[in-house]
Amino acid sequence: MIPQNILLIKELTWSDFKVRYSGSMLGILWSFLKPAFILITLYTVFSLILKINIEHYALFLLLSLILWTFFSEATGMSMGNILEKRPIIKNLCFPKDVLIISACINSFMTMIINLIIFFVIFFIVGLKISILFLLVFIALILMLLVFTIGVSYILCSYHTKYYDLMHIWDVFLQIGFFITPVIYSIEIIPKKYLSMYLLNPLANIIIGARNSALYAQYPEGIAILITIMLSVLVLITGYILFKHRSKYLAEEL
Repeated sequence: MIPQNILLIKELTWSDFKVRYSGSMLGILWSFLKPAFILITLYTVFSLILKINIEHYALFLLLSLILWTFFSEATGMSMGNILEKRPIIKNLCFPKDVLIISACINSFMTMIINLIIFFVIFFIVGLKISILFLLVFIALILMLLVFTIGVSYILCSYHTKYYDLMHIWDVFLQIGFFITPVIYSIEIIPKKYLSMYLLNPLANIIIGARNSALYAQYPEGIAILITIMLSVLVLITGYILFKHRSKYLAEEL
């Protein structure tokens, strides 16, 4: 059964990936152009106008946007997949969690393309990364995937029952963009709030990824340990919740 599910994930991911950019003149380039436009806007405002003084700020911002965009896009696509694939879901034998995983992997593929472009720019400007820090970076990216799938499971468990969840999640993402260190450094957070702030797994992953790639710094041990535990907990909780709720999805659609 598991090999069959893997094959289903592969087929769904690839077909959705191709459909996503079909009919577009620029095709897959849009996956980079959208964050690039946001990058230019934010860089202009925060670096040139507000004079934020962060080393390698353009790459700092680009990497943060790539990671945040993956999270927001993957969770949104997962909920969208549940609604768009109604006929498949109503087939009671179909493993419904495949739709969530394929949506997340679809967005993950786009993120990988963007990360390749990031590292091309990274090396062009003369920066280097050791194998050890590259492995740390890859581990953090995989942790982000685990956390994102877990959150997607939770959202999709109730999306068919509460259609407003998509709109609520959009608002949450807009707020989350500013309470996660995407455009700023962690140094601006007052120390008395820092321990609470770092309970956000996305904050730790983004900070850790930037530090390992751009500044050759290891992630904070305790913060990463908490992030690993929370990410795995969210994945397990989301999976159990979705499995429990999946039997109601067909009748709620």
